[in-house]
Amino acid sequence: MKLTNHIYRYTIAGMKLVGFIKKQIFSKGRDLKMLSAYHEQKINEAILYISQKVTNKFNIYKILYYADKEHLHKYGRFITEDKYKRMYDGPVPSYTDDLIKRNSGINNKFTKQVNVGVSFSVEKRKTIKPNDKPKMEYLSVSDIECLDEAISQYGNLSIPELDEIVKNDKPVQNTKVGHYISVKDLALDSKDGEELLEYLFS
Repeated sequence: MKLTNHIYRYTIAGMKLVGFIKKQIFSKGRDLKMLSAYHEQKINEAILYISQKVTNKFNIYKILYYADKEHLHKYGRFITEDKYKRMYDGPVPSYTDDLIKRNSGINNKFTKQVNVGVSFSVEKRKTIKPNDKPKMEYLSVSDIECLDEAISQYGNLSIPELDEIVKNDKPVQNTKVGHYISVKDLALDSKDGEELLEYLFS
Protein backbone atom coordinates (compact mmCIF):
# COMPACT_ATOMS: atom_id res chain seq x y z
CA MET A 1 0.00 0.00 0.00
CA LYS A 2 1.41 3.34 -1.02
CA LEU A 3 0.26 6.12 1.25
CA THR A 4 0.99 9.05 -1.00
CA ASN A 5 1.06 12.71 -0.05
CA HIS A 6 -2.50 13.29 -1.20
CA ILE A 7 -3.80 11.17 1.64
CA TYR A 8 -6.00 12.60 4.34
CA ARG A 9 -3.40 12.73 7.12
CA TYR A 10 -1.66 15.68 5.49
CA THR A 11 -4.68 17.92 6.00
CA ILE A 12 -5.25 19.66 9.33
CA ALA A 13 -8.35 17.55 9.92
CA GLY A 14 -6.38 14.44 9.08
CA MET A 15 -3.65 15.28 11.58
CA LYS A 16 -6.29 15.63 14.30
CA LEU A 17 -7.79 12.30 13.25
CA VAL A 18 -4.46 10.51 13.50
CA GLY A 19 -4.18 11.74 17.09
CA PHE A 20 -7.70 10.50 17.78
CA ILE A 21 -6.90 7.07 16.34
CA LYS A 22 -3.75 6.75 18.46
CA LYS A 23 -5.88 7.15 21.58
CA GLN A 24 -8.30 4.48 20.33
CA ILE A 25 -5.82 1.79 19.24
CA PHE A 26 -6.20 -0.33 22.38
CA SER A 27 -9.35 1.26 23.80
CA LYS A 28 -12.14 -0.95 25.08
CA GLY A 29 -14.08 1.77 26.86
CA ARG A 30 -16.78 4.07 25.66
CA ASP A 31 -16.53 7.82 25.58
CA LEU A 32 -18.93 9.34 23.09
CA LYS A 33 -17.77 12.78 24.16
CA MET A 34 -14.70 12.12 22.01
CA LEU A 35 -16.91 12.47 18.92
CA SER A 36 -16.86 16.01 17.61
CA ALA A 37 -20.09 17.79 16.72
CA TYR A 38 -18.95 17.53 13.11
CA HIS A 39 -18.68 13.75 13.24
CA GLU A 40 -21.97 13.42 15.08
CA GLN A 41 -23.59 15.26 12.19
CA LYS A 42 -21.59 13.26 9.67
CA ILE A 43 -22.92 9.99 11.10
CA ASN A 44 -26.43 11.36 10.75
CA GLU A 45 -25.79 12.26 7.10
CA ALA A 46 -24.27 8.82 6.43
CA ILE A 47 -27.43 7.19 7.80
CA LEU A 48 -29.56 9.42 5.60
CA TYR A 49 -27.40 8.58 2.59
CA ILE A 50 -27.60 4.82 3.14
CA SER A 51 -31.31 4.82 4.02
CA GLN A 52 -32.17 6.21 0.60
CA LYS A 53 -31.40 2.69 -0.66
CA VAL A 54 -31.37 0.44 2.42
CA THR A 55 -33.78 0.86 5.33
CA ASN A 56 -33.16 -2.16 7.57
CA LYS A 57 -31.19 -1.15 10.66
CA PHE A 58 -29.23 -4.41 10.76
CA ASN A 59 -28.01 -3.93 7.19
CA ILE A 60 -27.19 -0.27 7.82
CA TYR A 61 -24.99 -1.17 10.79
CA LYS A 62 -23.05 -3.68 8.70
CA ILE A 63 -22.75 -1.25 5.76
CA LEU A 64 -21.26 1.37 8.07
CA TYR A 65 -18.85 -1.14 9.60
CA TYR A 66 -17.52 -2.43 6.29
CA ALA A 67 -17.44 1.03 4.71
CA ASP A 68 -15.48 2.39 7.68
CA LYS A 69 -13.06 -0.55 7.59
CA GLU A 70 -12.53 -0.29 3.84
CA HIS A 71 -11.96 3.46 4.07
CA LEU A 72 -9.38 2.92 6.80
CA HIS A 73 -7.56 0.38 4.63
CA LYS A 74 -7.61 2.48 1.47
CA TYR A 75 -7.27 6.03 2.79
CA GLY A 76 -5.92 5.79 6.33
CA ARG A 77 -8.96 7.17 8.13
CA PHE A 78 -12.50 6.24 9.07
CA ILE A 79 -15.63 7.77 7.59
CA THR A 80 -17.67 8.15 10.76
CA GLU A 81 -15.30 7.92 13.79
CA ASP A 82 -17.92 5.72 15.46
CA LYS A 83 -16.78 2.88 17.74
CA TYR A 84 -18.00 -0.64 16.98
CA LYS A 85 -18.99 -3.00 19.75
CA ARG A 86 -19.14 -6.71 19.06
CA MET A 87 -22.60 -8.03 19.85
CA TYR A 88 -24.09 -11.47 19.19
CA ASP A 89 -25.36 -10.25 15.83
CA GLY A 90 -22.05 -8.64 14.84
CA PRO A 91 -20.50 -5.17 15.05
CA VAL A 92 -22.79 -2.37 16.25
CA PRO A 93 -21.77 1.29 15.82
CA SER A 94 -22.29 2.87 19.26
CA TYR A 95 -23.24 6.44 18.44
CA THR A 96 -25.29 5.34 15.44
CA ASP A 97 -27.18 2.89 17.65
CA ASP A 98 -27.89 5.60 20.23
CA LEU A 99 -29.02 8.01 17.50
CA ILE A 100 -31.43 5.45 16.08
CA LYS A 101 -32.69 4.56 19.57
CA ARG A 102 -33.21 8.26 20.33
CA ASN A 103 -35.22 8.64 17.12
CA SER A 104 -37.22 5.54 18.16
CA GLY A 105 -38.27 7.32 21.35
CA ILE A 106 -35.90 5.52 23.73
CA ASN A 107 -34.47 7.73 26.47
CA ASN A 108 -31.44 6.70 28.50
CA LYS A 109 -28.11 8.17 29.57
CA PHE A 110 -26.59 7.38 26.18
CA THR A 111 -29.38 8.63 23.93
CA LYS A 112 -29.38 11.87 25.93
CA GLN A 113 -25.85 12.49 24.64
CA VAL A 114 -27.12 12.65 21.05
CA ASN A 115 -26.95 16.26 19.88
CA VAL A 116 -28.05 16.18 16.25
CA GLY A 117 -31.57 17.01 15.11
CA VAL A 118 -34.19 14.45 14.13
CA SER A 119 -33.91 13.95 10.36
CA PHE A 120 -35.19 10.38 10.10
CA SER A 121 -37.83 8.30 11.80
CA VAL A 122 -37.68 4.69 12.93
CA GLU A 123 -40.55 2.26 12.47
CA LYS A 124 -40.80 -0.80 14.73
CA ARG A 125 -37.29 0.06 15.98
CA LYS A 126 -35.66 -1.37 12.86
CA THR A 127 -36.82 0.41 9.69
CA ILE A 128 -35.21 3.77 8.95
CA LYS A 129 -37.33 6.32 7.10
CA PRO A 130 -35.39 9.44 6.03
CA ASN A 131 -37.25 12.72 6.41
CA ASP A 132 -34.54 14.80 4.73
CA LYS A 133 -31.93 14.40 2.05
CA PRO A 134 -28.36 13.99 3.28
CA LYS A 135 -26.16 17.07 3.43
CA MET A 136 -23.57 15.89 0.94
CA GLU A 137 -21.00 18.46 2.04
CA TYR A 138 -20.35 16.19 5.04
CA LEU A 139 -19.39 13.25 2.83
CA SER A 140 -16.20 13.29 0.78
CA VAL A 141 -15.75 11.59 -2.60
CA SER A 142 -13.88 8.75 -0.92
CA ASP A 143 -16.57 8.46 1.79
CA ILE A 144 -19.22 8.03 -0.89
CA GLU A 145 -17.07 5.56 -2.81
CA CYS A 146 -16.76 3.24 0.19
CA LEU A 147 -20.38 3.70 1.28
CA ASP A 148 -21.62 2.86 -2.22
CA GLU A 149 -19.39 -0.20 -2.35
CA ALA A 150 -20.69 -1.44 1.00
CA ILE A 151 -24.29 -0.73 0.01
CA SER A 152 -23.77 -2.75 -3.17
CA GLN A 153 -22.19 -5.67 -1.33
CA TYR A 154 -24.30 -5.84 1.84
CA GLY A 155 -27.45 -3.80 1.28
CA ASN A 156 -29.61 -6.58 -0.13
CA LEU A 157 -28.31 -9.49 1.94
CA SER A 158 -30.55 -11.33 4.38
CA ILE A 159 -29.72 -11.46 8.06
CA PRO A 160 -28.49 -15.09 7.83
CA GLU A 161 -26.24 -14.12 4.91
CA LEU A 162 -24.83 -11.18 6.87
CA ASP A 163 -24.35 -13.40 9.92
CA GLU A 164 -22.26 -15.79 7.84
CA ILE A 165 -20.03 -12.94 6.63
CA VAL A 166 -19.67 -11.36 10.06
CA LYS A 167 -18.67 -14.58 11.83
CA ASN A 168 -15.68 -14.88 9.46
CA ASP A 169 -14.57 -11.28 10.02
CA LYS A 170 -11.18 -11.31 11.79
CA PRO A 171 -11.61 -8.14 13.90
CA VAL A 172 -14.96 -9.49 15.09
CA GLN A 173 -13.43 -12.91 15.84
CA ASN A 174 -10.67 -11.24 17.88
CA THR A 175 -13.15 -9.33 20.06
CA LYS A 176 -15.20 -10.66 22.94
CA VAL A 177 -18.94 -10.08 22.86
CA GLY A 178 -19.69 -6.81 24.62
CA HIS A 179 -16.24 -5.35 23.91
CA TYR A 180 -15.24 -2.71 21.40
CA ILE A 181 -13.38 -3.73 18.26
CA SER A 182 -9.97 -2.08 18.40
CA VAL A 183 -8.51 0.09 15.68
CA LYS A 184 -5.46 -2.15 15.81
CA ASP A 185 -7.49 -5.20 14.80
CA LEU A 186 -9.28 -3.24 12.09
CA ALA A 187 -5.99 -1.98 10.67
CA LEU A 188 -4.27 -5.37 10.80
CA ASP A 189 -7.13 -6.88 8.81
CA SER A 190 -5.77 -5.02 5.78
CA LYS A 191 -3.40 -6.88 3.46
CA ASP A 192 -0.86 -4.18 4.37
CA GLY A 193 -1.88 -4.08 8.01
CA GLU A 194 1.56 -3.62 9.55
CA GLU A 195 2.31 -0.71 7.23
CA LEU A 196 -1.08 0.85 7.96
CA LEU A 197 -0.56 0.49 11.70
CA GLU A 198 2.88 2.10 11.41
CA TYR A 199 1.31 4.91 9.40
CA LEU A 200 -1.31 5.51 12.07
CA PHE A 201 1.43 5.82 14.72
CA SER A 202 3.83 7.93 12.63
